[in-house]
Amino acid sequence: MGILQQLVRCTTRSGTMGLPKRVEFCASAVSIYVCSRLARMKQKITICIVYVCAAIASLCLLKSFPAGYRSSEMALIAITCALLLASLLMFRWPGVGHWLGLISGLGASYWFYHIEFSYLFPAINTWVVFNLPDGMPDSSRDILIAKLKIAFAVTSLAVTALSATRLLPAHWIMRKRRVRDRFWPALAVCLLAVLFWYALSVHPYRIPWIVDAVSAKLTLLHVEKDGRQFHETGISVFGDGKVYLSHNDRRLFQYRFPVHIGSTVLSQDNITRKAAFALAEDLANANTAPPVPLHSNAEGWYVRTQHRHLLAFTTEDGIPPPLQLLNVFHALESAVPATKPSGEEKDVCLGFCYDPLAGLGIVYVNDRCTERNGTRCK
Repeated sequence: MGILQQLVRCTTRSGTMGLPKRVEFCASAVSIYVCSRLARMKQKITICIVYVCAAIASLCLLKSFPAGYRSSEMALIAITCALLLASLLMFRWPGVGHWLGLISGLGASYWFYHIEFSYLFPAINTWVVFNLPDGMPDSSRDILIAKLKIAFAVTSLAVTALSATRLLPAHWIMRKRRVRDRFWPALAVCLLAVLFWYALSVHPYRIPWIVDAVSAKLTLLHVEKDGRQFHETGISVFGDGKVYLSHNDRRLFQYRFPVHIGSTVLSQDNITRKAAFALAEDLANANTAPPVPLHSNAEGWYVRTQHRHLLAFTTEDGIPPPLQLLNVFHALESAVPATKPSGEEKDVCLGFCYDPLAGLGIVYVNDRCTERNGTRCK
């Protein structure tokens, strides 16, 4: 019923007696009616925007998807068309639009689930792609695809949750308002689902590459933690006498952190080289607690031998490092010339996943995910 019809109906019932009071009542009723229609229109526009955003994310992912995956291409095309059609039906037949949106959202979520949570999960997933260094081949392209996947997943979840909420019974009331008229329950469900996916994916720290390289004969790592600040210096000695030193001053809640690297070559008769190899043999049979991140303001010394024997000496555990280890570390540190900037490392956990194992060079998928045919990482 239009606004003029409401006014005519009210004034006709009132007659000539009590006209001002009746007109005031009718004006109030018309005002409530108009506000209600505006609120419903705002809800339709909001849901339509979410549908269109999901369709755009699907289309962008389709363009970036590798060629040759015809089944995936057809699925993304169907999802895009269904979402666009649902957004158009929203203003004429909202019920049909909500049902089509729900079916499209469920289909998109099901398709993404099989793409993301395949037999390679969690070793390789969308989130750890953000740990790729900038210098790696195709890292920019891989990160772009990861961003599109996240956008697709978030919008698909939003479409599913909003459509399901709008289809709830009208008599479901929460705080004097129908549940299906509220947006925050659907958004809360989306947020919790994304956080759960993120938590399953990012730990432990790893770079989604498989790298087979010669292991260092001895790797030493010194970590100092001061509040949110970490000072890390790692030194690797190889069997041919090459020595590499890396240093960073990373902080928690920091995605990127610069790394400085230096190198040198020690001759066969070098005293420091012989001392480093002797230390590796002496520590090969030693046993300590496994390397874990420092939680308080503390200092830690970590060791990795050629056969991946790991040791940890930290002030948190009250275990001091051997004097021989300290002497070798400082001798190797003095033998390496001044370090130079060598790019940046990244941690999608904002520093909370980067641990002593990463500082010891155990960063690639084939290093961190070795159990259950590479499907369990630690």
